[in-house]
Amino acid sequence: MPPRSATPFGPRPCFSMIKFLAPAALLLSAAFAFQEPKAVTQAAKDRSAIAEAVENYVDAFYLADPGKLDKAISKDLHKIGFWRPSLDEPFGDVLTMTFDEAKELAGQWNKDGQRGDTLSSTIEFLDVADKTAAVKLTAIWGIDYIHLAKLDGDWRMVQVLWQSPPVEAPKKASK
Repeated sequence: MPPRSATPFGPRPCFSMIKFLAPAALLLSAAFAFQEPKAVTQAAKDRSAIAEAVENYVDAFYLADPGKLDKAISKDLHKIGFWRPSLDEPFGDVLTMTFDEAKELAGQWNKDGQRGDTLSSTIEFLDVADKTAAVKLTAIWGIDYIHLAKLDGDWRMVQVLWQSPPVEAPKKASK
């Protein structure tokens, strides 16, 4: 029979050691319990950076500040859309726009400040992954479906599909 100070697994732990280890283990587990997982923290940072890129895009046009596009869109931007002068008129031909054309338009579009302000726009996150994201922007000029990519650590718009405001509000896709 083993001595009283031993267990089948080895020596019996000293009571003073247990008194020391129990609070240490409790503090250590509390520290981990209040720490956000790295993936959650990164996802929140990505969503914030994506929103900032889209807001810079919106501000560039509403505030007639084309320099904001440098922080929002890729130099390889591919923008395609459909415009009409009013809800009563038909859409014109498809319009395309490059990075340089977007910068030129941003400096002109709301130069007089009469087309509204940034408060009249909303951003809806459709999907966010590690390197790609999709958002829907509704602004005074219509609806933009935007694809973004994380390039060299920064979120940039790479594709935009847009149209002037629809006659009827778009219907939500069913799941």
